[in-house]
Amino acid sequence: MWKALPLAAAAIVLTATAAGGSTMGRAAQAASGTFEVSQTLGKGDQLRLVVSDQGASAVETRSKTRSGVVVRYEDRRVFSLDFAKKSYLSQTVAATAKELKRERNLIDKIDIEVPARDGTNHPVLHYPTLSPLELEDTIAGQPAHAFAFHQEGVKTPVRVWYADDLPGPPEEIQKQVAGTIPMPLSSRQVLLRTETQINGRWVTGLDTTEVKEIEVTRETFAPPAGWRPVKTPKLRAPASIPARPLRWVGPISAAPDVFALYWNGPFSASFISSTNTLLSSMVGGGATASSYWTPLGQYGVGRGRFIGSSTITYPMPITVGTWNFFIVEGMLIQSYFTTGAPKIWWRFGRDPIISVNIPSASVISTGWGGYHMVNVSLQALLPWPVSLSAHPEMPWFITKAAPTNAAANATTTTTLSHELVETASDPLPLSANIDYAKSPPWTGGELADICSVGSPSPPSSTIFKFGATLARYWSNSAGACVG
Repeated sequence: MWKALPLAAAAIVLTATAAGGSTMGRAAQAASGTFEVSQTLGKGDQLRLVVSDQGASAVETRSKTRSGVVVRYEDRRVFSLDFAKKSYLSQTVAATAKELKRERNLIDKIDIEVPARDGTNHPVLHYPTLSPLELEDTIAGQPAHAFAFHQEGVKTPVRVWYADDLPGPPEEIQKQVAGTIPMPLSSRQVLLRTETQINGRWVTGLDTTEVKEIEVTRETFAPPAGWRPVKTPKLRAPASIPARPLRWVGPISAAPDVFALYWNGPFSASFISSTNTLLSSMVGGGATASSYWTPLGQYGVGRGRFIGSSTITYPMPITVGTWNFFIVEGMLIQSYFTTGAPKIWWRFGRDPIISVNIPSASVISTGWGGYHMVNVSLQALLPWPVSLSAHPEMPWFITKAAPTNAAANATTTTTLSHELVETASDPLPLSANIDYAKSPPWTGGELADICSVGSPSPPSSTIFKFGATLARYWSNSAGACVG
């Protein structure tokens, strides 16, 4: 049970800063030693954190897939772990912070197909902020204090709990990562719990189940013995060749994991099943590779997997059908707490994509059939050092669906496939695999756009595969629209 602090005591324990987040809950973190923190993340995922004044590590286990990161404070190294390939990427904390800052700058510059309320195609996405609450609790034996989480589009109360005494990074490390992770407090104190209020009840997203002190060994803050180091990928410099989409500088989904959300309804069980099967078939989630997906390899997009779906109930104003992507962000925040949707887009590992399906009859029908974007909030609800090795956003795309008795119609499947291809190849809109010779690029420059509204125009902008009508997309290697 939490209890309210007297206002005077709260003023001593908690202080807040401006939009950048909050300061540390106590003047100094008293604990020394090394602690293993066991956590649950949403529905079924597990996190194992190790925190110490010598370093920190995090391993996420999702079904049979594991991803992780190790940060060693002595030489300020970050090791991003790929468990499937038993390899790791080694960078300095400074280099990692530089890449995250570059990615945040790309988020600030994104343009999307859907005009915002002001009529422009440049949405202004704000990172979340915190303010202190007069609440304290003991979580897995650790004293903790609560902060209110504020994010545009999130209408339900959200609060986060940080440990008072568990060790955090040294001040020098904190200075190096300042401005790179969504909520700076997460790099200073251990995040123990996140909660949102649904129907008057607090529902946990991340929760801590056990904290225990462990012994430090030589291997505690190093990559696993025998794993293979890989070279840091070189960043591509921007360039432009007319009528040819280029990789540019943004991230791509090299190993996509697709999760589907069915927002409100009505969506029949047969419609959900057939749409899930189609998503799996398109990305190559079955026993064989997908002929539809394979050409995306030239753009850095690898074979994907379909990892599940969930229905979700959340207020849906009719303006979702025109511009109201902030409400979509609010819905995705709630999915963090109530569904099995993935929470982490690792910078070295699996690359989640969330497919959002909405009933076209429930929103304004004019405007768009689908578009893709990123959520800047989900990564903010992750603990250190996950926040250092995770992308500061979560890619998603939304489709207006017109469900029939058993399956989506041709318009819906065309939109679904169009946005899926573009989300995988250009997760931060207009930062990767774009032909900037198309004008405007946000409606004609991405891979599927070139074959639907761009030039050269194909004999047909669609193809029939897997029992559905799918969007074609541009292939540089073939010099044609493929699918």
